[in-house]
Amino acid sequence: DMGSRFDRAYAQEMLLPPVLARMEVGGLRVDASLLRRQAVDCEQALRSLEQHGTRQTGRAARPVNWKSPKDVGALLFHELRLGEATGARRLHTAGGAGKGRKMCEFQTSSAALELLRSEHPLPAMIIAHRKLTAT
Repeated sequence: DMGSRFDRAYAQEMLLPPVLARMEVGGLRVDASLLRRQAVDCEQALRSLEQHGTRQTGRAARPVNWKSPKDVGALLFHELRLGEATGARRLHTAGGAGKGRKMCEFQTSSAALELLRSEHPLPAMIIAHRKLTAT
């Protein structure tokens, strides 16, 4: 019955405010030195991925902006020509600048990159990079 499910959910939810209030008043203990070390480790891992990825592309003179789906798509699909054999080259249409113009870009979502992992090491590196930079 809908009413009893609502009552159970409400009762369960009402357990949370006192806990949150205690956390707000008492604060949370954070190990600042551990947090700093993890931030440094994360930055080092990102730089390592970017450097290794740039070596994989052979584009030392023109480094890739790993955060730009447009740059990643151009690199994977135009320069490296990934996805041609497997049919993983999928376009989506995005609204372009200007009056109703549309532009086509290659998909660089995690799902699209997963399809390309077997063709080249770079898609896996891009996935790892995105996981490290996720907020």
